[in-house]
Amino acid sequence: MNSNLQYWRRRLYLFVACLFFILALQSCGIFDRITYYDTTTFKNLTELKPEVGMLYESFTQSSLDSLWLRSVRLKLRQMYEYEKGKGEKNTETIEQMKIITEMFERHVADRSGKGIWANAHMMNNV
Repeated sequence: MNSNLQYWRRRLYLFVACLFFILALQSCGIFDRITYYDTTTFKNLTELKPEVGMLYESFTQSSLDSLWLRSVRLKLRQMYEYEKGKGEKNTETIEQMKIITEMFERHVADRSGKGIWANAHMMNNV
């Protein structure tokens, strides 16, 4: 009878240990393949931000650098495709990438259509 009690006690300890292990793994995001923070997304955005800022500074000059614009557009599209490739769980970041791209295109169209940006205009848009 004593050995039967020990058997069930061991089973209970094993069950509790497995339960804590599963909860620990779940809290780490191992079961959820897409985590909210992604180092590649962070790297892409932080590398693009100063480049776009410098491009916007060039909007105060007489001509637009079409190669630079194409380069930034390519990076934005690559970033969008990367985010889109992470699947349905990443819809918020995909929407944010769309907003960033639309804003960039709106600013380029504004600069192309209305001409050189004044410094005050640049401060309102950047």
